[in-house]
Amino acid sequence: MQAQALASVRQLLVELGSARGIEEFTARGARALLERELGLGSLERVELMLRLGDACGVRLPDSVVAEADTVQDLKSRCRKWSCIRLRGWSRFDCFFARDSP
Repeated sequence: MQAQALASVRQLLVELGSARGIEEFTARGARALLERELGLGSLERVELMLRLGDACGVRLPDSVVAEADTVQDLKSRCRKWSCIRLRGWSRFDCFFARDSP
């Protein structure tokens, strides 16, 4: 899943034609700041969240994109929601568990 997530980020940056974003992502990897270093605005962040959700096989809540500062933040949330889905929890359970460790 990690390789898919990183590939999704790189592909989005390529599609956006963001040479600076690609350079920063290559240098910092998942620690890159979404807005300041990769240059991702709100629409690009939503697109990235959707792509990462597809890579993980989950639909991430909108709050994820608002709370994430780095690619790692998005990956961590994606992994967490994947675990919730694999446990067979309902959306109701996921709502109450979303901020728990």
